[in-house]
Amino acid sequence: MFWSVVKRVQLSLMLVFVFFSLVVAPALAAPGFRQPPGSPYPAVPESQALTLADLDGREGLDLVTAGSTASVRLNNGDGSYGGARTLSVSFGGRTYSQTSVTSADFNADGRADLAFRTAGRQVLVLPGEGDGTFGEARSFSLTGNAASTNIQSLAVGDFNGDGRPDLAATSTLNVTAENRLTVLTNATLPGGAIDFTRRDLSAADLPFALASGDFNGDRFDDLTLVTSATPGVIKVLLGDGLGGFREAASLTTSANTLRHVDAGDYSGDGLDDVAAVDSVSNGPGSVLVALNAGEGSLLQPTRYGAGVTPRSVASADFGGDGRLDLAVAGASAQERRSGVFLLDGSGRGDFSSPTFVALGSPDVPVRGISAAGIDPGPRPDLALASSAPDAAASSVYVLLNTAPPPAPPSPDLEAGSDTGASSTDNTTADTTPTFTGIAPPNSMVRLYAGDLPLGSTKADGSGRYLFTTPQDAALPEGENPVAATVSEGASAESARSEPLKVLVDVTPPSVEVPEPEEGAVLKAPVRPRATASDWSGVSGVRFEGEGVPGGSSTDTEAPYETEYDASGDGPREIRVTATDRAGNEAEVSRSFTLDNTAPDTEVDSGPEGFTKDDSPEFTFSASESEASFECRLYRADAPGTGRPDFAACASTKGYGGLEEGEYTFEVRALDGVGNADGSPASRTFTVDTTPPAVEISAPAEGASYERGVPARAEYLCSDAGAGISSCAGPVEDGEELDTATSGERVFTVRAEDRAGNVSTVTRRYTVADGSAPETEILSGPEGATRDARPTFTFSGTDGAAPERPLEFSYRLNGGGWSAYSQERSATLGGREGLPDGEYVFEVRARDAAGNVDAAPASRRFVLSAGEETSGGDAPPARNNPPEGRDDKATTEEDPPGPLRVDVLANDADPDGDALTVLRVSDPKNGTARVAESGGAVHYIPERDYASDPGEPDEFTYTVCDDRGGERLCARATVAVTVTRVNDAPVARNDTARTAEDRLARIEVLANDADPDGDRLALSVAKRPKNGAVRVGPDGSILYRPERDYRGRDAFAYRVSDGEGGTATARVEVVVGERNDAPVARDDHARTRQGRTVVIDVLANDYDPDGDRLAVSEVGISGNGRLYLGRDGRVRFTPAQGFTGTATFTYRATDGKTASNRATVRIRVRE
Repeated sequence: MFWSVVKRVQLSLMLVFVFFSLVVAPALAAPGFRQPPGSPYPAVPESQALTLADLDGREGLDLVTAGSTASVRLNNGDGSYGGARTLSVSFGGRTYSQTSVTSADFNADGRADLAFRTAGRQVLVLPGEGDGTFGEARSFSLTGNAASTNIQSLAVGDFNGDGRPDLAATSTLNVTAENRLTVLTNATLPGGAIDFTRRDLSAADLPFALASGDFNGDRFDDLTLVTSATPGVIKVLLGDGLGGFREAASLTTSANTLRHVDAGDYSGDGLDDVAAVDSVSNGPGSVLVALNAGEGSLLQPTRYGAGVTPRSVASADFGGDGRLDLAVAGASAQERRSGVFLLDGSGRGDFSSPTFVALGSPDVPVRGISAAGIDPGPRPDLALASSAPDAAASSVYVLLNTAPPPAPPSPDLEAGSDTGASSTDNTTADTTPTFTGIAPPNSMVRLYAGDLPLGSTKADGSGRYLFTTPQDAALPEGENPVAATVSEGASAESARSEPLKVLVDVTPPSVEVPEPEEGAVLKAPVRPRATASDWSGVSGVRFEGEGVPGGSSTDTEAPYETEYDASGDGPREIRVTATDRAGNEAEVSRSFTLDNTAPDTEVDSGPEGFTKDDSPEFTFSASESEASFECRLYRADAPGTGRPDFAACASTKGYGGLEEGEYTFEVRALDGVGNADGSPASRTFTVDTTPPAVEISAPAEGASYERGVPARAEYLCSDAGAGISSCAGPVEDGEELDTATSGERVFTVRAEDRAGNVSTVTRRYTVADGSAPETEILSGPEGATRDARPTFTFSGTDGAAPERPLEFSYRLNGGGWSAYSQERSATLGGREGLPDGEYVFEVRARDAAGNVDAAPASRRFVLSAGEETSGGDAPPARNNPPEGRDDKATTEEDPPGPLRVDVLANDADPDGDALTVLRVSDPKNGTARVAESGGAVHYIPERDYASDPGEPDEFTYTVCDDRGGERLCARATVAVTVTRVNDAPVARNDTARTAEDRLARIEVLANDADPDGDRLALSVAKRPKNGAVRVGPDGSILYRPERDYRGRDAFAYRVSDGEGGTATARVEVVVGERNDAPVARDDHARTRQGRTVVIDVLANDYDPDGDRLAVSEVGISGNGRLYLGRDGRVRFTPAQGFTGTATFTYRATDGKTASNRATVRIRVRE
C-alpha cells in the first residue's frame, strides 16, 4: 500500500477544496498549459524516461532524465529549471544507458534517492545527499544474459509491508526461460548502505512495462504489467504483503504492442484500474482502460484513440475536479505531429475525446512522461522527454497547468468586523472591514466590491484566507456587493464568487430619554423609557445601571422601556444606549434620587426576658440621625386588653409601678418624609419580684450521721414565676453528704430565678464517729509467773480520729469490766495479791464517740507464788489465744474481681478452737473486707494501682476464737503484691479544617492518652476517599486533599503503646473552598478618530471557581479618556486628533483576588 498511497498524493491535494469544486467546477475542457522560461530544455541523448522528485528540499520538484546517460535539473521554485548536471550512472568502471528511472527514500534518511534500470542486468541506486548531489552508486544484478537481456521497466512499492520502498523490474528475452519479474525488497539497515534482497518470479510471456497499485483493497501493494507479445496481455499480480505475488488477472487484448502502463482509481470505487498504451509503428495508436471488477480481476478494456503512436501514459487530476484524467505522450510520422493528448476523466471509468497539445516534431518523438506539481500551484503539471540519438535534438518539455480553478465560495465578514446585532447580518460600522473565506490551499485570492478591486491575499495550507480592506479602498456608506476570485500557480483567475452584500453604516443613531427626568426625586414605581431612530434601523436600546434587572436590559422593539427596581434610597444613574444595525451607539444618561426606605429602629438597652425591675427604662436609636420615634407598651400575656396606639416618645423612655406579668415594648422610627419603620423594634420582658422557694429534706436541722456511713442530700428549688436559673448547695441534689470526718457541718442551698431574685436556706448537722478503736497489750505476764500483783500496760488505735484520747476498761477471768479511764496500765491483786491459779487478763478501748473495741486484747498467765504442791486435782483448763501468722498474696492490676485471701490457712489455736476473722484494717492502696463466711478476706486494689518492687500493699486482720463465751484474739499482717498489667491506650476522635489544595498538619495525639504513660506510636488505619495521608516525622498526620476537592473527608488512625495495646480513632476533615485568582486575557478594539468605543473587557476572561468578575485597577491611557461603567465595560474616547494604537491595562477581580494584568489595544483610524 505504501507506493499506491504515494501515487495518490497529487489527487488528495484538492480535498480541502473539493466540497465546492464538485458542485461548481466544470468538466475538463482543453485545460491550458504553458511552458516556463527555458522550456524545452536540452536533454541527454536517447531520452526515454524521466521522473520528478524533491532532491534539494526547496520548493518545486526537480527533474531527472534518463537515456544514454542521466542528468539532473534543479527547480528554481517557480516551475522553471536551472542548468543540467550529468550523472555518471556507472558501476565497476562501466557506464550503462538507462531504460527507466524512479525515486524514493530507500535508506530512510529523509532525502530522495534515485533508482535506474540499466541496459545491462543491473539496477543502480544513487543515494541522495539532499542538495541535488548523490553518493556512490549501488548495483544490484538481475537474472539474464547481459548481452542480450532487454531490461524494460522499473516500479516502486512497499511489497513486503514493512513501510519501506521496494523495487520491481521486468526483463525480457526471446528465450522464454529468461523472462523475469524481479522483486528487490528493501534490506537497508539503519545508518547503513542501501541494500536489497532479490526474488525472481518467472514470466512466460514477454514482460515489458509495469506499475504498482492496490487492486483488491487489502492495503498491500500489488503490480500490473503488460507484455510486448502480439496480442498484448495485461496482468494483475496481487501482493501478499510479504514480498510474494499471485496472478489474479491475465487479460488478452487486441493490442499490437503494449509499451507502457499506469494504474489509478478511474471509476471512483476505491480500487485501482489499469491504463495501457497500444503503440502502432508509424500509425495512430490508442489507450486501453481496463476497469477493476473486484479482487484484482479486470473487465474487457475500453479503447480510446490517441491520434499518435503513444509511448507512455500518466494519470493525474489536471482539471481540479477530483477525478483522474489521462495524459498520453507520443508522435505520428504520418500525421507529422508530436506531443501529448489529454483525456478528461468522468470519475466513473470513462474518458472524453482527447485534446492535443503539440510538442516538438515527429522526427524527435515524445516518449517519456511524468505528472506532478512542478510549480507552487496545487494542480499537477507535466514533464515530457523527446528522444533522439544526439543531445542536440533530445529535449525535455515542461508544461505548467494554467486551467483556471472554479469560482470560490462567497467571502464572509470576519466576526470582529461584523459589528451588527447579529454576526450573520453582514452589517458593519467599519469601512475597512476584514473578510474570511475558503479557497484552494496556497492559492491567490482577489476581492472586489462591485467592479472596484479591493486587493489580494494568499490562502494558507488549510485553504483559509484573511483579508483586511486597505484604507485607500475603504467601502462607502451603504450596500456593497463583495465577491472573490482565486488563481493557483500558473493558472488563470477564476470566475467571481456570488457577491456578499455588506451594509456599511458609520452614523450613530439618535436617542432621547423622556423618563426619568434629570435631577428628579422619585419613589417607586419607576419605569424608564426612551425613543431612538436610525436610517439603517435600530437593533435595540440598552438600559444600564442599578435597578435595571441584571444590571443591563435591552429592548429590541419600540416603545423602548425596561422594568426597574426602584427600592432603596439614594442617588441613582441610568444610562440609555441606542445601537443601530451596524453597531454604532449613542448614549444618554439620567441622574435622579430614590427615597423609599424608612429608617431602621433598634432598641439599645432595656430589660428582655425576666426582670425584677418593675420600673424599666428603654433607650433606642435609628439609622437616620434626624428620625423621630413613636412608642407603646402593652401586656403580652393579656391579649384581650388590646394594644394601644403608638405615641411620640424620645429616648430614654421609662415606665413605673408595673405589676408582675409579661410586657412588650415597641418603638418605630419615622424619617422626614413620613416613611415609618414597618418592623418596629421590640423587647418582650416579664416582671417577676417574687423570690424562689427552697426546700431541704436532708439533712434535717440538727441531724446526726455516723462517720463514714453514706448519706444523701435531698433538696428542691422551685419558682412559680420566672423559673429557676440556678439551684446549688455544697453537693448536688441526690449526691452524698460529707461524712468522712466527724464534727458539725453547715449545709446551705442558694436559689436564683431568671429574674434575679435570690433565696438562701441553711441546715446544720453532726457527723459522729462510728468505728471502734483497736486495743493492744504492751506488757504484762504471759505464761507462768510468780508475781501475785502483776502489772499490765496497754494502748489503742483509733483510725477514724487518731487525735482524740481513748478510754480503757479491763477485767480478769471474765469478771466485771472496770470503769473506763484514760489510764494505760493496771496492777492486779490489790494489797493481798492474787492467789495461785490460771488467769486471763482482758482490756478494751472506747473512743470519744462511745465505740467500744469488740475484740478485747487478752493475756493468759499462770500464777504460782507459793511452793509447788503435788497430788490433788489439776486446775481447770483455761482458754488459750489463737496464733495469727502473716500472709502474702498476689493479684494483677485492675482484676476482674476481688482477691480471696485464705488468711486462716496458716493460723492456729492451741486449744484447737475454731477461728474466725473478726475485722480488717484499711489498706493504703485498696479495699479489704471480711468474707461473709468469716474465714477469708476479700481484697481489691484501687483502679490503675500496681505496687512497686518490694513495697506491697498491706493490711492487718484480727483472728479470734470463741470458747464458752470467752473470746481471745490475735493480729497478723497480709502483704499483697499487685502486678502491673498493660492498659490499652485511649484514642479520641479529632476534627480538622484546611483549604482547597492545602496541606493540613493534624496533631491527632494531642487528645489521646495512655494510662501507663507509655509512648504512643502512630499509623494510618483507613485512608480517606478524597485525599491522601501519611504520618509526619513529628508524630502528626499530614493530610492533603485531592486537587480542587471541597467538602468533608474522613480517615482513621491507630495508636500503639508498644506493649500490645492499641486503639483506633476517626478524623473528620472539612476542606474549605480556596479562592482561585481569575484569568484576564488581552483585548482588541477599533474605533474612529474622536469616536467613543465600548469594550467588554471581561467577555474573554474567566474565573476557575465560576465567581462573578468585576474590573479593577484600570491603567490610564495617555491617548484618550477612559470611563469604567458599573456593568464592567470600559468606554474609551480617543484624545482629540489622535490616530494610531492606544493601550491601557486592567485587572479582573472576583471580589477576593485580583487577576494578572491584561492589555487592551484600540486601533484608532481617521
